[in-house]
Amino acid sequence: MIAEPGKARDLLRQGAFDGLRESIRALGSYAETNNPGTQSAPLVQGFFRCLEDYDLVLAVALRYAVTE
Repeated sequence: MIAEPGKARDLLRQGAFDGLRESIRALGSYAETNNPGTQSAPLVQGFFRCLEDYDLVLAVALRYAVTE
């Protein structure tokens, strides 16, 4: 159960998660640059897709928390 989905959503956009996003992008770029033929794009895209899915779950939780 999520006690404060609004606060959790805010944290996804700042602080450690903001740095994590940049780190994942940098790792994908590094892997492709230093290992020819490496396909890191699916891994990077998968990470961001999961993060967006989590954000959507929090948005739904926030919507129901406010209306109840």
